[in-house]
Amino acid sequence: MDSADQLIIDVIDTGPGVPVHQREQIFERFTRGDDTQPGMGLGLAMVRMLAAGLGATVSVEDNPDGQGAVFRLRFSEAALRGVRS
Repeated sequence: MDSADQLIIDVIDTGPGVPVHQREQIFERFTRGDDTQPGMGLGLAMVRMLAAGLGATVSVEDNPDGQGAVFRLRFSEAALRGVRS
């Protein structure tokens, strides 16, 4: 799909990043990447669920600046048409 046919929203995090082996797990309910910090492990699961309901996807990759992660929401043209209706 051409990037002109979609909307991409990047959320850049400058924290410790997300190890490759945890990148799918962190989107599961009650899963936290860092057990030393408070939280229930629901935030990213809710993001993925809401994104899916809007016809979008969410993914995580390394921050190109070298520290942290980039969380990417990708809305297809079809998803955007549904939102505009």
